[in-house]
Amino acid sequence: MVGAPERAPRVEGREPRLARHRATVVLLDNGQSVGHAMTVEFDLDRMMHRLEHLATYGSSSDGAMQRIPYSPADQEVRELFASWAADASLNVSVDAVGNISAKLVGADPDLPAVMVGSHLDTQPAGGRYDGIAGTLAALGAVEGLLAAGIRPQRTIEVVCWAAEEGSGRFDIGCIGSKAMLGALRPTDLELVCRMTGQTLRQAMESCGLDPDAIASCMRPAGSLHAVLEMHIEQGPYLEEAGIGLGVVTAISGNRRLPFAISGVQAHSGAQPMSHRRDALCAAAEIVLAAESRATATGGAVVATSGMFDHVPRTIAAVPGRADLVIDVRSSDLEALEDAARDVVEEAARIARSRGVEVERGQIWGVDPTDTDRSVSALLERTCTAMDQPYLTMVSGAGHDSAILGKRFPSGLIFVPSRDGISHSPLEFTAAEDLGLGGSALQAALVDIAS
Repeated sequence: MVGAPERAPRVEGREPRLARHRATVVLLDNGQSVGHAMTVEFDLDRMMHRLEHLATYGSSSDGAMQRIPYSPADQEVRELFASWAADASLNVSVDAVGNISAKLVGADPDLPAVMVGSHLDTQPAGGRYDGIAGTLAALGAVEGLLAAGIRPQRTIEVVCWAAEEGSGRFDIGCIGSKAMLGALRPTDLELVCRMTGQTLRQAMESCGLDPDAIASCMRPAGSLHAVLEMHIEQGPYLEEAGIGLGVVTAISGNRRLPFAISGVQAHSGAQPMSHRRDALCAAAEIVLAAESRATATGGAVVATSGMFDHVPRTIAAVPGRADLVIDVRSSDLEALEDAARDVVEEAARIARSRGVEVERGQIWGVDPTDTDRSVSALLERTCTAMDQPYLTMVSGAGHDSAILGKRFPSGLIFVPSRDGISHSPLEFTAAEDLGLGGSALQAALVDIAS
């Protein structure tokens, strides 16, 4: 089931969410206790102050965030994040596509590092927590280690990945993490922003970046010990269960199916219904067919049409053209492929029945990814050590850690989203849940970087 928990443990007599934000961590050496523990504090007040401050950049009158990738507002918050990391005495650098790296150098810098972070850019009308919470939690966790005098064996690299929300602008998401994987192609740089007409290359160059050097961003196999990310759930399951932490075991993949439908533009009053070849009605039927196909899976697949347009936009004409993109998602690759194929076939059938032409564009997307079992087990142990119940879950949304999880061991922690809403100005996660997630991330870092 997309985004659903694998199990939903309820712990009677225990309050799952705590207002305290301290965790007792046991220092380890190759997975073995060295015999002493210490309390590490996660500074929630500082995190919330930063979160509220970042929400002033690119905000609209309805509270939505408008920090699309490589925009001036996005660049401003990234520079602010880099300054906070530098103030914490971390070694800060920026790569060719804009990934910000802030390193706490470990006692043995030759060991593969632990990467932790998220993103600061948003959808065109997004919320103030998606990505931002995880980025600030990662920085705050490392600042807590410094304050406690902990120097891990491995280097911890706090990362603000660039352009995670790139699909809202360039039809390609997770640009920064894909560059780290070596999966960002030179042809991707010529993708055109539907809002500004800029190419991805031009948008990068406007931020002083060097898109011709994308190859330099790649992280080779073995260079990272693990990748961790804390993120808001973006779905309803944690809140419905009354539990404050989720450990993600799999991340859904997607297939984006673009369709261009050509009918015959005609007068809306004079053209009889029997003679119409209405492109918009055909497009609407395709949307409903995709919804029906996904609903029939009982939760294994979801389908959305968030991009939909038609011409002419006048009440006095039968639409002659419609364009849409269907977004199909599932954590099961076979179910994902089957649903995408069925939607394409149903679109062709609808076109024939309505006497219109349908042209399918290039299908794109990413495959589902499992998180690393050993890293997920470590996160579960962390929750247990904190005396916190948790859900093991599937993520319905994509994440940078999933991209890098194709090469490196990855793990993902969830905290609740109110009403399961995200990519919206209504997006909200309670401060106490953010503090709990930050403390869990911090404790996990001590463990995995020791």
